[in-house]
Amino acid sequence: MNPASMTGEIMAAVEEAGGKAPATIADLMKCIYVSLSQCYAQAIRQLEGISGKRFTSINIVGGGCQDTFLNEMTAEATGLEVITGPIEGTAIGNLIVQMIAAGEFADLASARAAIVR
Repeated sequence: MNPASMTGEIMAAVEEAGGKAPATIADLMKCIYVSLSQCYAQAIRQLEGISGKRFTSINIVGGGCQDTFLNEMTAEATGLEVITGPIEGTAIGNLIVQMIAAGEFADLASARAAIVR
């Protein structure tokens, strides 16, 4: 999907939800960041409801953990401390899942032990 069509999709979704479409790129970006941080907050509440546990922090890994503004908005929306890093977290997680599937690690515990080493 090219960026122009993604912008159009976002604008259409905002209008469909009864909102006013963002007028500028800055407004569009703020809309995206607010949406993401609110989705994180909703997901945390759902996880707490399902698990019966209360979370005190949220860990954000991968390239997105470098986005200070989104991390601040996430902390505000969730009411939780945001812990960031490692940047390589997404790639490492993907690799570990593939290695478990390929039989290189017997289970998640042994994969985690290898990462710690």
